Amino acid sequence: MSSNTNNANVGAKIHNLVHASPSSCLRISPKSNKLLATGTTDCRVHVWVLGKTVPVMTLNGLASPVASLALDYPEQFLIAGSAAGPIRLWDLGIEKVVRSLQGHKSATRAVEFHPFGDFFASAGADSLVKVWDLRKKGCIQTYHSNAPSSPASSCSPSVVRITPDGRWIASGWDDGSVKIWDMTAGKLLKTFTDSSHPVTCLTFSPYEFIMTVAYQDGRIWFYNLETFLPLEATQPLSSIPKCIEFHESGKEVLIACQDSIQVWGWDPLICYDSVAMEWPNLADVKMLEDNKLVGASLDGNMVGVWGLKLDRLKPYRPSLTQLPPLRQIPKEPPSRTHSSASLHNGAPLIDEFSRSDARDGLSRAEDRRQHSRAEDRHQPSRLDDRDTLPPKAHHASTSRTKTPNISRESTEFDGAQPKAFNSSHQHQYQDSEQYSPPSNMQSHEKKRTSFIGASGGNMPLNLDITQFARHGARSRAPSNPPPPTTHQSSSSDPADNSDNTDENLIESLTFRNTSMTLILTARLRALQDIRSVWDESNVKPALEMMLECRDAGVRVDILRLMNMRAAKVFTLDVAIMVLPLLSELLFEVYEDYIIEACATLKLLCKSFAPLILSQLGTSYTSPGIDISREDRQKKCLLCYNRMMDVKLTLQELARSPGRVGASVRDALVELSVFGE
Repeated sequence: MSSNTNNANVGAKIHNLVHASPSSCLRISPKSNKLLATGTTDCRVHVWVLGKTVPVMTLNGLASPVASLALDYPEQFLIAGSAAGPIRLWDLGIEKVVRSLQGHKSATRAVEFHPFGDFFASAGADSLVKVWDLRKKGCIQTYHSNAPSSPASSCSPSVVRITPDGRWIASGWDDGSVKIWDMTAGKLLKTFTDSSHPVTCLTFSPYEFIMTVAYQDGRIWFYNLETFLPLEATQPLSSIPKCIEFHESGKEVLIACQDSIQVWGWDPLICYDSVAMEWPNLADVKMLEDNKLVGASLDGNMVGVWGLKLDRLKPYRPSLTQLPPLRQIPKEPPSRTHSSASLHNGAPLIDEFSRSDARDGLSRAEDRRQHSRAEDRHQPSRLDDRDTLPPKAHHASTSRTKTPNISRESTEFDGAQPKAFNSSHQHQYQDSEQYSPPSNMQSHEKKRTSFIGASGGNMPLNLDITQFARHGARSRAPSNPPPPTTHQSSSSDPADNSDNTDENLIESLTFRNTSMTLILTARLRALQDIRSVWDESNVKPALEMMLECRDAGVRVDILRLMNMRAAKVFTLDVAIMVLPLLSELLFEVYEDYIIEACATLKLLCKSFAPLILSQLGTSYTSPGIDISREDRQKKCLLCYNRMMDVKLTLQELARSPGRVGASVRDALVELSVFGE
């Protein structure tokens, strides 16, 4: 299938990264997708922030060319396999080698970090797949091909991946086989032999037991890992598929070939779109926020960095040409007055990636480096202080689709709320046509000139613990620390004053510790309660419990989880419940809260804008009574009015600086489908 879309409108090269010697491999970070690690034939590893053409660090320690790379999820450690077999692990905070491992007798062709704990897997040209424990500084499992081979045999694993739940390892081999091992049992579960061509890449769905494998003959196979049976297989594509990435919705896969980017679905098997791309020797791609894709390709001494806008590809491209004009949509007058703000209608693609997406990654990397360099360069690595989490400790559930996985990073503890935003701003939601925040919230909103970002962990934010949470723990602890006891004494001995000072300090620290413990305990209990009623087929009970808890941090955690499973949990009824919450979060001062609210709004807009416009923009007459249609139109009207109410609040934040302003402007672009 060929798209009529101009490829220049879909993707473009952002810039080139130049090495002093030929590039051999690269990897994009799995968490922020804004760090890039590259390896060269001169045995060096370079770490870059996407959008910048100068590396933030250069790592040495290998004696042979770099053959494979991987970054851990927290982006604290980097591992590299060499063409001669040895493996090195660097702590990026101190830019030093903290582990030197000798495992493979020949080239280490692939490495992959375990999603939990201090483990990683490696695949070597010696036909072995190994699992390493970084705490024990050695190999704990070794898997063989179980196939006859000779020293001259070329059958070896070229790809290794670990399932999102951390339980299984999959390896793709040069003979076309794909082997699945159970890490907890240490045994081979299944070998797929549906192709005799080398495996080029494979990946797993983050939501279902689906594995996608690409082969050098151009075919893509989809496998069900519950039954270990193939689901579908494409016909050979026009060029070799180099990378596969599941879309954030979980319904499609993005296949990056040598000369194109394609969007495929497997149930049923269909190619939604295909656009030509000139990115020779593509090595890695990753999904970004806001329906964007970033890729990197190897080209001699250079690495090309590419950016794509997926909302210009089917099925993500809005199809609103047949929708009625907006003037036919009934609209109620707004219930409150907002000042208008101009909206930046989108910078060129290069600017969007290099200025917006890269700025945050660069600041984090630079902050971490400056802080680490100010400390003793000979300090021990953070690896020695991390707890060992064996893979089997994370597999209480065998189905990722039944139990929500609340990430270890999902709970944001960002610090104190400003005194201007107190508990009086909270209120109960009413099922009305329009939602209006309290007047005191409106009056304080315009006074905000800055937002509180998430702490990188390098230094305290110096926030007041008594303002950290507005609910729950406040009722169980005093709102202010008890005043220090004044001791009246005729003695002027300095030692007595010192003792008094120490007592006051201990008393204050004890109070702060108790307050924080109460706050975190309350949040954990709320998350556990919500998880107990969570059901992806009906999230209303969980949403109702979330709204009752009145803790903004818990609400943002649940929104983040819902955004990850948007295709399964978002319905029109859910949108009506969530939109008032988004309006309230926009009045928070924490960057993460506002950014997550904007991300949710964009997903809701993309999901329901066509339905809302089609339902509200047409008249319908029937000889009888169509209750379902009338109910749907009523819900669409309510959802539309609440989206317009959120839009007014966003317009007041459109000129905000930094990440908040960028997220707000992107959300306004999505809402522009409804007109001005």
